[in-house]
Amino acid sequence: MCYALFEELRDASAQIHEIELEIDDANENDIRRRQRMLQAVSLPARASVLKDLAGAMQRFVTMERVAWGLNDQTEPPPAPLEGIDEDVIVQRIAMLVTQVKIPVDALPPELRGFVESARRESGTTH
Repeated sequence: MCYALFEELRDASAQIHEIELEIDDANENDIRRRQRMLQAVSLPARASVLKDLAGAMQRFVTMERVAWGLNDQTEPPPAPLEGIDEDVIVQRIAMLVTQVKIPVDALPPELRGFVESARRESGTTH
């Protein structure tokens, strides 16, 4: 959910000039409405949304760590990928990313190449 909202925020920020022009055109007679709409898409408003989404993601990660018992610092958890072939790992990552429809550009840079190549090999384009 947060990834989708991050994506919407990114898209809106990339098109902010066009959005502002549409607001100006649609509300040229209603100055107060125009000001409220421009304030809603302003940089401080978008920064506030980003801050809220980042906080939500942090809380989700914390809840996930608690749910999986990863907060106990007394002994490290076993390495989950130890002994698994790298090709299998890449295929699993590509499969998961495709299933949840995460855009490749939302992935950490070190994973993008692996996922793109795994998708090409499997014929998946998402």
